[in-house]
Amino acid sequence: MKRRAMFNRSNIRALASSGLSSLSNAGAVLVAASILGPVEYGRFSLVVMLVLLVSVAVNAFTGEVLLSIAPSPAERLRAYTTTWSLALIASILLAILLVVFGTGWNLAAACVIAGVSVTLQAGLRSGAFARMEPGDALRLACIWVAILAASFGALIWLDPAIEPTSVSLTLIWCSGALVGALFSSDRSLVLPLKPVQHTRQWLRSHGKFGLSLAYGVLSDAGARNAVVTAIAPVAGLAQLGGFRFAQSALGLSTIVFSAARAQTLAVLSRQKRVGGLVGLAIVSLALSLIPVLASAALLVVLPLLGRFIDPQIIDVARSLIWPIALLNIGSAISQGPQIGLRLRSDAAMIVFARSASGLTLLVAGLVLLHAFGLPGAAWGMAGGRIVGAMVWWTCLLVRARSTPAV
Repeated sequence: MKRRAMFNRSNIRALASSGLSSLSNAGAVLVAASILGPVEYGRFSLVVMLVLLVSVAVNAFTGEVLLSIAPSPAERLRAYTTTWSLALIASILLAILLVVFGTGWNLAAACVIAGVSVTLQAGLRSGAFARMEPGDALRLACIWVAILAASFGALIWLDPAIEPTSVSLTLIWCSGALVGALFSSDRSLVLPLKPVQHTRQWLRSHGKFGLSLAYGVLSDAGARNAVVTAIAPVAGLAQLGGFRFAQSALGLSTIVFSAARAQTLAVLSRQKRVGGLVGLAIVSLALSLIPVLASAALLVVLPLLGRFIDPQIIDVARSLIWPIALLNIGSAISQGPQIGLRLRSDAAMIVFARSASGLTLLVAGLVLLHAFGLPGAAWGMAGGRIVGAMVWWTCLLVRARSTPAV
């Protein structure tokens, strides 16, 4: 009974960590909508989206591998150093892209700082899950949210004469992630004094597996964000801001997804279990109810939010609630097979499923964006995600025939 209670507390900490991390991202986007104009808000939401894309890709290459290998302190050191190095390189490339888009050098520099800070935070939380210490991940997330809340509170209430910009809000958003990383209890975290050597060692030891996971995540997230990024030149930054507002608000309902994956992988991989199809199906169906309830709740509170947020953003968000909800339902349905394939260590099938899922979302989203504008993009992404979920389940069923559940 005692072991079961500890496991339950561990689950709660894992869920709270993922929830607070999602809150720090979505909350920043939602609060920014109340204090920025449509164009500045569009710039800020674009930076957040691109930084989170870098964070997900790099963490898949390093942090997700840590969840599968029960790493030693030396391996964690190499993983964290590789995270620093790749995050810096990717963030600089993003900064160049922002300059090309005409957002200015100040925002590009802020993007580099945000990219490194947020990516390191994600890597440390994955390392905490791999060590079976979700309490450390929870502490990092709490510090991030506390600093974010204090900063935004001071900005809104203490000095209303200050005119915030997308640059200042980007720096506020990432500062909590950086400070939280400094309070990690993982003694393997040190300054990357040997970035080339440690990165080379990580590539030799885990590069192939890490690349397969990173490619899978990047192809899926990249397809989704490619459609969202295309909204700006086609429909305008104001429309992009409304889309990101609805996406962030409903994204709060999906915080269980990452927590369920991380905790299940860390526990069952140590027990060498792969899970049964019925149990994984129940997980998917249960998670799919959450976006439906969240969408209904958002419809109720949107009129109240209209007092604080630009009406143009509210109007765009209201028109996109149900297609974005369907997009999240598709993600929920795919959680079961994602867990099942990861527990079977089938990197090749994961790459195929993510690639096929991302391709259907990308094609449907872009085609309908140019045909019907922003609503078409939203419905196209939702339809592509549902098709992708069916691809995930098909891959798991094929693999389950040769790998019985344990």
